[in-house]
Amino acid sequence: MIKLIRLELKRNRIKKYIVASIIISIVMFAFIYALAFLSYIGVDNFDSDLKVFTGYDSIISWISVLSMVAFTTLSAVMYTRFVIDEYKQERKILLLSYPQKRNIIFLSKLTVVFLFTTMTMIICNLFIYLVFSVSENVFHLVDNTLPIEIIQRAIKVTILTSLTAGGFGIVAMGIGFIKNSVPMTIISGILIPALFSNIVLVSANNVVGNDMFFIVLMVLSLILGVVISTRLMKKINIMEA
Repeated sequence: MIKLIRLELKRNRIKKYIVASIIISIVMFAFIYALAFLSYIGVDNFDSDLKVFTGYDSIISWISVLSMVAFTTLSAVMYTRFVIDEYKQERKILLLSYPQKRNIIFLSKLTVVFLFTTMTMIICNLFIYLVFSVSENVFHLVDNTLPIEIIQRAIKVTILTSLTAGGFGIVAMGIGFIKNSVPMTIISGILIPALFSNIVLVSANNVVGNDMFFIVLMVLSLILGVVISTRLMKKINIMEA
């Protein structure tokens, strides 16, 4: 398995996905300070609906779900290269003739993309929160103090949404695999997390409710990911070259 993972990393240019992750981080940097600025100037100067954009808890919810959508989309794009394209007719013949179990080859591809998605999102988001928390202790855009509970919640929600992005990426890949369509994979990678994100964003200040929803969403995405992966492995096992 380790050798196959290394082979996948060599065969596919992972550098471009790292660049994409950095771009996502830059966008999230801009967005987190835009939200902080709204808190700084005060919601009383704007429509009351803007209260869902202000405060530490709202900022964490917004950054988490937007990152989840972005990294799920990135995961779907990676799966189009690692899986969908690989199992098209012109490449499938070579792939299915490898002297390795088909399940192991497929699983190695899933492992590379899943680990890259989750780990990169965790690193990027925690780095963003680290820089933001340091700047908050200097400039106080949102509040005069940054409670340790907020930092702990940021770490917890980041881990939950990162795993969710990994799970939903597999779901998007499964849809694209069944339809044998690259566009369907990417569209699913955008729409699936965006659909669930709306539930969080309409009540961004509801910390307890949102955190519980993040947990449920993570469990749901991972269960769906396991079910879809299992079904696809069975399908690949009976494929003819």
